[in-house]
Amino acid sequence: MLICKASSAQGCSPSTTLNQNFMQKGILVCRQALERILKSVKRFSEKMRVKTKD
Repeated sequence: MLICKASSAQGCSPSTTLNQNFMQKGILVCRQALERILKSVKRFSEKMRVKTKD
């Protein structure tokens, strides 16, 4: 109940604060996944460069 009152006092309903938290978590997860993909792509491209040098 306190959370509901505090959030409504700020001018946003509990559902919007939950959505914001969910969105932030989602963005974080997406960012981490993208960073992993970029790292693997960099490693792959470095391997390909080494192969082309030979």
